[in-house]
Amino acid sequence: MGLHANAEILVYTMPVGNLSMELYEEYMGVLQSAAVIPISSLTRPGGYSTELSPFRSLSWESSQAIKYRFLDMNQVLHVPCEEVHASRRPLALLGICHCPTTENLREAYHHFTTVAAQFPTTIAHKCFAFEHAFGAGTLDDVAVLDNLVMFPLAAPLSDGHTTVSLHLQVVLDSLTVTILMSLESLIRAAVRQHQQTGTAAATDQATADAQLGLLHTQVDPLQDGVASASIPLQALPVAATPGRTRSGSMVPSTSTASAPSSGGGTGLLGLLEKEPRGRRRMIMRQRKLMGDYSLLLGCFSDALEFYLSALDGLRDDERRASSSFSDTLWLAAALEGYVTSLVLLMAPPFPGGNATNVKLNVEVIEKASEAIVLYAKAHCFGLVARLVSAIGEYYVAVHARLSTQKGTVDEAVWVRQLALETHGRLITCFSSLSVDLRLQHLLEMAAQCGHLRYVRKQAFFLHEAASLLVYKHRLASPPKVADLRAALFLDQIALGLLDDATSWVHLRFLVLRQLVAIARICQASPDTIVSYALSLLQLLTALRRDTEPATDTPQMPSNIWNDGFLEPFSSTSETDRVPAPLHAKTQSVYYAPPPLYEKDVRKALANASFFGVKHLPTTMAVAATTPRLLSTPRQLMTAVLNVQTSFGVSDSAKETHRRNDTTDKSADAETPFLELHTDVDVAMWQGACWALLQSDPASRTRTVIPLLHRLLDVRSMTPLAPRPLVSAADVRRLLDPVAAKATFMYNPFQAKTATSATTVATSYVYALGDLVAIQVEAANPLDIALVLPRLQAYCSGHMLAYPAAASLTPRQERASIRLTLRPQAVGDLVLEGINCVLPQQMLQYLLPRPVCLQVVDAIAVADWKGADRPVTLFANEDCVLPISLRNASTTQSMDDVTLLLSVHRQTDGFHAPITTMVTPGAPGRVAISDFGIAWDAVALDVDRWLPPQATLPLPLRIESTRPDVVDVKLRALYRGRDPEWYRESTTVLRVHVRAGVSVLGAPSTNGVAVWNAADIPFCVDGAVIAPQSVMNVALPSTECQRLPWETTDGSASGALLVPERPPVPERPPVPEAPASIALTTDARDAWKLGTFYEVHVATSVEDCANVELVVAVTVTDAVTNEPTSAATCLLAGALEYTVLDPIQVHVFQVAFLQTGQFRVSAMVSDDTTCASMTVDVVATDDVNTVE
Repeated sequence: MGLHANAEILVYTMPVGNLSMELYEEYMGVLQSAAVIPISSLTRPGGYSTELSPFRSLSWESSQAIKYRFLDMNQVLHVPCEEVHASRRPLALLGICHCPTTENLREAYHHFTTVAAQFPTTIAHKCFAFEHAFGAGTLDDVAVLDNLVMFPLAAPLSDGHTTVSLHLQVVLDSLTVTILMSLESLIRAAVRQHQQTGTAAATDQATADAQLGLLHTQVDPLQDGVASASIPLQALPVAATPGRTRSGSMVPSTSTASAPSSGGGTGLLGLLEKEPRGRRRMIMRQRKLMGDYSLLLGCFSDALEFYLSALDGLRDDERRASSSFSDTLWLAAALEGYVTSLVLLMAPPFPGGNATNVKLNVEVIEKASEAIVLYAKAHCFGLVARLVSAIGEYYVAVHARLSTQKGTVDEAVWVRQLALETHGRLITCFSSLSVDLRLQHLLEMAAQCGHLRYVRKQAFFLHEAASLLVYKHRLASPPKVADLRAALFLDQIALGLLDDATSWVHLRFLVLRQLVAIARICQASPDTIVSYALSLLQLLTALRRDTEPATDTPQMPSNIWNDGFLEPFSSTSETDRVPAPLHAKTQSVYYAPPPLYEKDVRKALANASFFGVKHLPTTMAVAATTPRLLSTPRQLMTAVLNVQTSFGVSDSAKETHRRNDTTDKSADAETPFLELHTDVDVAMWQGACWALLQSDPASRTRTVIPLLHRLLDVRSMTPLAPRPLVSAADVRRLLDPVAAKATFMYNPFQAKTATSATTVATSYVYALGDLVAIQVEAANPLDIALVLPRLQAYCSGHMLAYPAAASLTPRQERASIRLTLRPQAVGDLVLEGINCVLPQQMLQYLLPRPVCLQVVDAIAVADWKGADRPVTLFANEDCVLPISLRNASTTQSMDDVTLLLSVHRQTDGFHAPITTMVTPGAPGRVAISDFGIAWDAVALDVDRWLPPQATLPLPLRIESTRPDVVDVKLRALYRGRDPEWYRESTTVLRVHVRAGVSVLGAPSTNGVAVWNAADIPFCVDGAVIAPQSVMNVALPSTECQRLPWETTDGSASGALLVPERPPVPERPPVPEAPASIALTTDARDAWKLGTFYEVHVATSVEDCANVELVVAVTVTDAVTNEPTSAATCLLAGALEYTVLDPIQVHVFQVAFLQTGQFRVSAMVSDDTTCASMTVDVVATDDVNTVE
């Protein structure tokens, strides 16, 4: 409310008759809208004399205003001794009556007058009768009721007002004039009496007070029961004052109070110097009240004069008082009024003043601090809290002005810290205040923190107020649901302030935990309870944990949601009974002011009598003796920022937990203490939230609730396409790549525009009736196991989703879940997310970018038969694979069938696949080196159409001459009724070719050498060849160049192709001539056991026509130089030949059956020319050295 409340006229209101609370609050709103009365709108009474008025600054044409504070008399928060201020004394009583609902208006009016008689200090009593019918019979009945004001039915006027608001304005103007003139007469008479001295004025103090009414000064802390100011949460108030003030027997007597005073004075105090002390005390207090009434009428300069004339006498009385706190109370009240007039003179609060012109006045702080000390000395802690809160509002107003000016950053920060210090001072008074007063001040501090942009502290005070309401609800009998609903509202506001915060874990936990508990007690909507439980679960998941998850889930207390409220922080704070000023804490920022206010603060500290040296911090003593030029800016900033003003709401990670008092006999004493920063308790609260969602009947919702990623972290959702569809354009590009090639032009601007406009991820195409599988990658971020009984894909469109269950262990990093759905109509099907169906809720996770599933007309499904397993055969084996394509659909035919075969070698480095299209009605073949696949004519008509349930045979003959591993890919492209989309049915057949029998070199007259590289015997043209051996097999007599073979068990058969025998030329003998020779091999890396390698013998003869040279090849051991045997080395090809050409290359093959180092040599018959190379044969893949 601030200091402005001291300038508002208090008016009590009460309902009269059978008036509903809703209608009563509506009329209260009408009164509040007309609470400000401009003085210029008032009618000056006739015969009014400005010279006789005690309010010399009052001008009927001024822009000042008079403000009313309308309060329901049944809901007023009373503070002990608050009537020391005139603004807390009701000057009028208004009754609100609704005529249509009141049967007997006269009886209701008499009830109002009976209640009004209980307020003798009020100036006026009015009963407002709204919606009066103004009938002929009723007017005579109510004509004799003087204080009854009748209002007609509300009718709108052209200027936006209504007849009721216009009539109300007239009535309030008249009421204001009545109050103003009454106060003028009262104060004029009191001033005249004050000027009387001697025997004529020697009347009893109580008698004078009774005669003056509104100026009575019988406000004593003892008589008002200061002990009632200390109201704990659990019980009624107990006395908190010293022993000498607990009984009423030690009230100061008239003789004691009338003791003569010594000393002289000037002005009013000098005139009253010889008066009795009791009368002088009464006059000083009345002068203080005159200042209060001047504030109410907007005469701030007059109020300042009244306060100044009263302060000296009140200070003298307080200094001389020995056993009474009343003098202390009145001096503090006068100081508060003086501070109020100083502030309002700077910025009048109502229309006509500049509210943004509030400047920092050190005198305001000093006088307010002195008043706070005196209030505390008189044990009026309610008045202490009220004044501290008002000074906080003053700091907020000063900060608002400084923050808009340039070059006042340091001053704004300093005032901001001062405002926080007032909150700390206010907290120390809480244990002496009632619950309602604590609640009021918490809300005021929250509002101040909002203006100062302290978001977390604002949320903390709101949550503290909510906790206070909850605790009040638990102690009330019967409980009030309205308190819980108010607490729910406050915590909701606090949660809204903390939504963007990521580090205030403890405060957010307390807010969310209390929201869940209050929502359950208030029987809030299930959606509200579930949303708060999920938010709490998300918060608990966000906590950083470095330990492994607990194997055993901690046991949850049975009262974890029902009786787990923590005691409010403000109820456990201790009260400092030592009277302290406003800024008396150690290291207070008040004692390190910025340069703009340093001179004023030091001057005030030197002149203030109530500031002792004990209140000054150590840094202030240093700052007072150190010139500012010798202190660095860093030191000054450190002094400003290192001020402890958080009183329990600091930014540290480990905040002080609010424990319940174990000495109290309550259910809370047995509640397990919450440790938020341990994994065990995090897991316990996660389990409590999960159990609440699963089993609590109050959590059963009918709406879809967003699934938070902290509950189930969905990493990705990817549609799978086991039977993909291909567009017709892609099919044409595949069949004729050259014709489908188009010119590509890159436009970066167009690409950027297209990318930014995309809101849906890459589209997938499916045929109607296909089963769509969606791969979901998820993780469990919780410390508890999750059992999700039903997960379904969420799509917009016609489809049938099939449920799937999932079970995740605590903190499982990755879990794969496969969801399936089946489209029911042609069109676009947008995959938007996933639905998690729990026993009582349906949680929904939405993808950041939905996936579009395009559903086209139904297309048949084909299966490849006979290609479901790998094929193994020997080299040169005759193998036919019975492959066939079957239309598995019962209703759809396969149109425009296109068959493609691709072969891809998997060994000896990278090889590009070779693809060939199968032509209907014609044989074909696809081949790579040493491997080929051939097929006969396919029985497919020209239209390439395959009816339902039909089978198309495609037998394949495999041709291979060496060991190999080849993948054969079979692809079938076909469409349905829609010509734009084809289905692709693909299978991959892996062919393993094993080593068998092979022909070595060219045949000779004695036959051909056959090498068996397998580990089983083979039968070649009737001759059995042992494993890993070479045999010379005679050629058949016929001209057939194929040698049939088969395994000894008859499981495989084939034929070897025999190369043609080279012709032997006849040449005459020639003389010898010089020649050169060289050896090379095709082995790149290592020579392996049992593998034939080619050796090339290159000869160069200058004149081969006249010289006949013969080259002989030998293989010897490189160590012993002994010739190798057949068990060590196998040679294939001509080992001795005649050089026929000037440059000739001869090829033969060598295979070693033992490891070692060998030398391969070639020598010319002239014994002068030779060449050799040494090889290392190993049984591993080690690299061999070739010389």
